[in-house]
This record gives sequence, C-alpha cells and structure tokens, in this order.
Amino acid sequence: MDTIEHEIWIGAATNEVYCALTTAAGIRNWWTKDADLDNKVGGEGVFT
Repeated sequence: MDTIEHEIWIGAATNEVYCALTTAAGIRNWWTKDADLDNKVGGEGVFT
C-alpha cells in the first residue's frame, strides 16, 4: 500500500499544538463542537 505524508509547519508552541490535538476542548476549538473524549491513555473519542 502506498503512503501519503504531509509536513505542516505551525507557528505555535509544542504544548499548544499537543493540547489542540489531544483534548476535547482543543479539538472543539478547531474541528467540531461535538467532541466527547476520554482523555486517559487508551480512552475513546466520539465525534458527531
């Protein structure tokens, strides 16, 4: 199977990007307002 890779440079601190991608509040700010995430390791996320 072929692989597609993208590299994006973001003008933000590493911890800000991490929180935007791994917390419900962060995801609600840029993707969907309907995100319910269990923020423990191995937790599940529901996006509607």
